[in-house]
Amino acid sequence: MTFTDRICAVLGLRPKTWPKLFSRAAWALGWVRYSQRVAVAEVENNLRRHIDENAFPNHDEIFGPFTGLVQFSWSHGVPTLAADCWPALDAALTAAETRKRVVLADPTAYIHKGSAYYNIGVCHFMVGDLESGFRFLAMTGEENARGGGDPFPVVLGDHPLSRQVLIAPLTTALLPGWAARYLEITNRTLDEAELVAVIKRAALRPTDGIQLLVALHRLLKAQGGQQTDWTRYLRTRALAEMLVALESMLRRIHVNFSGELQPQFEHMFSGKADYNGPFLAFHGNFSAIYKPPGGLDQRRTPGAVDWSVNEVITRIAAAPNRKAKAGLACYVAVRLRNTLLHVLESNLQIYTDEGKCMDMFGICFATFGIAMDGEDTKL
Repeated sequence: MTFTDRICAVLGLRPKTWPKLFSRAAWALGWVRYSQRVAVAEVENNLRRHIDENAFPNHDEIFGPFTGLVQFSWSHGVPTLAADCWPALDAALTAAETRKRVVLADPTAYIHKGSAYYNIGVCHFMVGDLESGFRFLAMTGEENARGGGDPFPVVLGDHPLSRQVLIAPLTTALLPGWAARYLEITNRTLDEAELVAVIKRAALRPTDGIQLLVALHRLLKAQGGQQTDWTRYLRTRALAEMLVALESMLRRIHVNFSGELQPQFEHMFSGKADYNGPFLAFHGNFSAIYKPPGGLDQRRTPGAVDWSVNEVITRIAAAPNRKAKAGLACYVAVRLRNTLLHVLESNLQIYTDEGKCMDMFGICFATFGIAMDGEDTKL
């Protein structure tokens, strides 16, 4: 039996009756479009009732029909079913908010759109459109802050959909490979709860949390399947983006201290020789080779990147204690942060060697845990 015959048998059709097969598919597609229109129409009706009848004081309830569509989309693997509704939903929201200001004679009146933004953001993450996901999650935070709430709410796992879409894929695909490094550098177990804690801490500045989340999901897009220049570039770029989020997080922690990533860590490690000694020794050795007195500045060359990567692996293995390992991890994060924004050449070892690149991810992700300890004065 051919593949075509098997499809027709499952659908109860005679073999090779493709017109009937496509007719049924068209009917199903029509039902999908109808369900989209119904969800948007119900939201529009809820918006009308909210304005005319003062219904739905909890604005999230206005978007219940759309939330149901999002959940259906997720469970059936068709996130575009909900994402495609956004233009119509956006138009309805704009019209309703304008009308609310007229009815109440209050130019500052608004409709809290956090639920709609959040759901659209999650849909974009489902289809791998991370930039649009970033945009709508950031808008969710701004909308919540506008109402005096937490600017970075359920996004990080406090909601079932967040755990399914944003957290669970990271937990399954990334954490097992980083757990050993994380433990030896931070003395903490890297599990789902720890992942959420790290991202939440970064998200005390909302865009840092979102950028870290996007970087990790960008890494996921480069995993598995055939490895090409595109996947190698994407993976290396994700590492650079994660380190930008790290530097921004440290700038938030050290409110009255300015400086790039290296001085930020030096400030955090001040008076803590177990951390700062290995950190500064690593820097001294690096500078002697790649920026010697009176010599050429080669700090941002492929050779400098490769040396730093290989050296940190050797030094962490030989380090006498966890704090020394942490100091070394933080220094390689500095080196990668300073160079990957300028050097992404295909002859880098972390570009061509997936295992080595993933090890650097594990080491650098652990530095977020170190930053958390620094903020909590637990170093």
